[in-house]
Amino acid sequence: MKLVLNACFVTFIILFFAVIPNANANNFKLNKSRIVFEQDDRRAELKIYNESNKLQSYRILLTEMEMNQEGNLVPVEEYPYSAKKYLRVGPRVVRDIPPNSFARIKLIKKGVKERGEFRSHLLIEAIKSEVAKQVAGVFIQPNVKYVIPVFVRNYPDEEKANVVLEKHFVDKETNTLSLAFKREGLGSYSGNLVVKDMSGKELYRVNQVSIYPELQQRTFNTTISADESKQPLSVVFESLEQGNEIQFQSNI
Repeated sequence: MKLVLNACFVTFIILFFAVIPNANANNFKLNKSRIVFEQDDRRAELKIYNESNKLQSYRILLTEMEMNQEGNLVPVEEYPYSAKKYLRVGPRVVRDIPPNSFARIKLIKKGVKERGEFRSHLLIEAIKSEVAKQVAGVFIQPNVKYVIPVFVRNYPDEEKANVVLEKHFVDKETNTLSLAFKREGLGSYSGNLVVKDMSGKELYRVNQVSIYPELQQRTFNTTISADESKQPLSVVFESLEQGNEIQFQSNI
C-alpha cells in the first residue's frame, strides 16, 4: 500500500452552505511552502498569486503553532521557541490584486542574540469582497487559508539537526510497519520519508515531514502487504535542507 502525504504545507478549508456567486473568486497560491532565515539572512519575500478572475485582497498574520506527539500542528497562544520578536512582516493586508497577478510580502529579520532555532507561522487568507446569499439547494463555498512555517536560525551549520532511525517494527498480525526517528542537534529537521522494497518500488512516502524542536522523537506507521512484511525494506530520508539529496538509507 502506497501512501503519499505533504506534512509541511497546512491548508484549512471551511465549508458554507450557500450560493457561490463566483466559484473562482478565492483561488490563490503561494510560491513557497516554508521560509528559512539562516544566520546571515536578513530579508525574505513571499508571493501570493491571485488565480481568480476578479480583484482579490489578502490578510497576513503571524501566528503560533506547536507540534504534538502525533506530529500534528495545533494552534497555541504562546510557543516557547517563537520567532515573532525577530520578525517584521509587511504589508499585513494587501488589497485589490488583479487576476493573474501577485502581491509581494516582505519579511525582515531583526537582530538575534539567543542561540537556537525559532519558529512562527504565516497565515494567509483571502478577504471576501462579497457576501454569498443562501437560496434553495446546496452549494459549497470554500474559504482557504494557507499556513507556512517561518524559521529563524542562529547557530553554525555543523550543529544543524539530523535524524536517526532509532526503532523499527513490523507487526506480523496487522502488517503494520512502525518507524521511530530520533532528532539530534539543534533546531528542526525536515525531509521526505520514503520506504521501498528491494526492487526499488515505493511502498510509503511522506513529503516535507518535519520533526520540530519540541519533539525529540516522531513515529510513522503504515500498512504494508503480507508479502512486503516478509522481505527486507529500504528506508530513505531525503533532506529538504540539501535539495532533496538522500540524507541516509537504512535497510530493515
